[in-house]
Formats: sequence, structure tokens, C-alpha cells
Amino acid sequence: MSDLVEKLRPVERDLARDFGDFALLALFAPEENSYERWDLVLAAPRLHHTYERAQLQRIIDVMRQHLTLKDYIRVCRFILLPMTSPEVMEITRRYPTEGRVIEIFSREMFSRFMREGYIMTSRSVLACAADAPSQGSTECTGPATIVRKPRVTRQVAELPRT
Repeated sequence: MSDLVEKLRPVERDLARDFGDFALLALFAPEENSYERWDLVLAAPRLHHTYERAQLQRIIDVMRQHLTLKDYIRVCRFILLPMTSPEVMEITRRYPTEGRVIEIFSREMFSRFMREGYIMTSRSVLACAADAPSQGSTECTGPATIVRKPRVTRQVAELPRT
């Protein structure tokens, strides 16, 4: 199992404070990506599936807080999904995690072939909506937003030399 999965647990916990309990949190390795490059898939009640700079910056800040630079670089894209999207509904129905990580291989997801994947959290959308405060809509629909993570070259340059 990817060691990155366990390292993302504190990231999930901190992001859940802002966006609500996740219906889906998963790592997928698309076939076209090189080894150990991952897409982070997120769906939560108050996580907007459209591009919003502030929420993207919050995700990045939390990841930087909890991950080493090497692990941070391994996540190359975020896939933000509406909780009611057919993909989220299908994954949460087919792969309920119930406190464990589910490892999958060679599947088509999000209209792309995934070489490998780890579903860390997969909860019923109704359970997540019940847990969420009334802020934000859980009835959002629409396509996923795929966001390439900003490059980290500036952060590498700022590291102190020893």
C-alpha cells in the first residue's frame, strides 16, 4: 500500500474541518502518469467542484503543512467532484470503506483508465449531507474540475542550503 495514503490522513482530518466530512477521498494513478504520480480525488459537502482559488489554496496549505516536499510533489492533480455526481455515487456505493483503505487496480474511472488506486474514504452522500451544517449545497451537479497543482520550484529554491 502506498505510504502516501497514511500520510494523507491528517490532511483529510484538517480539510474536513473546512469542507465537511468527505464522501470520497482517494488517490488514483492514471495510466499515462509515471510511477508514483497521483491524482487526489475529493468530494465533500462544502467543497465546491468549480475552481475557487481560496479553497484550492487551503488544500495546498494543509498538504504542505503535513507532507514532506517529496510526498507533496507526488500528488500532481486534484479532481474536485460534486457529491451528487454519478462517479461519486457509484464509487461510494461500490466501495464503502468502513474504516479501511480499499486498493483497486486497472479500472476506468472519470473517463480515464487508472492503473492503481486507493480509496481512503468512501461514505454515503446522504450520511455526509446529514453531518454537514446547512452552509453550502449538497445538491450541486456538474462536471468534475481537474486542477493541476502549482509547481513547487519556488519552494525548493527557498529551502535553506546546508
